[in-house]
Amino acid sequence: MSNKTDGAANISSITITYDAINPPGLNKLPLKVKEALPILYERAQRGDKLVIQELEALWSQYPKVPNFSNYLSVAYDRSGQRDKTEALLEESYRRYPNYLFARTNYALICLTRHQDPKKAFKILGGVHDLKALYPRRNMFHITEVLSFYSTLALYYHAIGKKEASWRWYEILKELDPDHHLVKQLKRKIKPSLMQRLLKPLIKWAQNKAAEDKS
Repeated sequence: MSNKTDGAANISSITITYDAINPPGLNKLPLKVKEALPILYERAQRGDKLVIQELEALWSQYPKVPNFSNYLSVAYDRSGQRDKTEALLEESYRRYPNYLFARTNYALICLTRHQDPKKAFKILGGVHDLKALYPRRNMFHITEVLSFYSTLALYYHAIGKKEASWRWYEILKELDPDHHLVKQLKRKIKPSLMQRLLKPLIKWAQNKAAEDKS
């Protein structure tokens, strides 16, 4: 498949770094707040409900720093607050349309909860590679690369381009096989044996239900 349609060949045109790349607003934060960011994120991932109030306060105090809304969405999601998660991700995308994680997080909602791949691809900028989305940048953090391309792979999977989806999984696995986004991608594009066995049964049940209604 051409790189114009799945972007796989274009990953070599960017530099991937494992060192932190801070958005401009982050540099204006007090040192104490910046140093607390990794701990806040770790607590959000654990589903620590106490961190929610802290993140809400920080986001209110520093509305130009999208990291706080990103962490807050993780905290909502991990604590089971699905409606709040979705509303926040949509708001974050509206407020920070150029923030990559705002794009990928909202695109994932459109893919997984609304089954709307067309809208998801539009949110991703309608492009197949990071360089096309951010032409002035040459360097991207590993989490940016994994987030964008794992979401893109799910888009390919949703529109039936299974080979392109799997190819991106293989590429991302080479970059960071233990990252949760890579493992999550594999689970979604490669169903388990039980899922494969149940699929025809589910389809039969759906057809039977449709026949009974007619």
